[in-house]
Amino acid sequence: MTGTTAPPAATAAPPWTTPLLRTRGLLISGTLAAVVYGVLANAYRTACPTQSAGVTTAQCEQFVMTPSPIVFFAMVVALLVGVGRAARRSEPRAVLRTLDRTGSVIIAIALGSAAIAQVWFWLLPLQPWVDHGGSLWFPFPFGAVSF
Repeated sequence: MTGTTAPPAATAAPPWTTPLLRTRGLLISGTLAAVVYGVLANAYRTACPTQSAGVTTAQCEQFVMTPSPIVFFAMVVALLVGVGRAARRSEPRAVLRTLDRTGSVIIAIALGSAAIAQVWFWLLPLQPWVDHGGSLWFPFPFGAVSF
């Protein structure tokens, strides 16, 4: 008789393994969505007066768009609300569905905010503002513009 041992019996994974792995995936995708928003919500424009003679670079205005902290806060709130709702569910499929929807909401917040901020920033009529003054309106929560 040889000294062989029987392979260990396969054990079933605990019932909390799948929701825990899905929550980890939600945290990773949420972090990646925040990084993508942070990269995509940056822009830079320069506008100079239309006077043809005597315009110097000192008279030009520089506009810089950066990510808004409000969007990051909204993503964190969505994450906490989604995980809280998932924790109150009793059916495992409902837990997974809630976590999946939360991930979709966080990604939508990041991509939607970056898209709205970029479109609005590039559509701002800067030339009339530089030439004649006045005020500009920017969608405050989606990006922060300084000049």
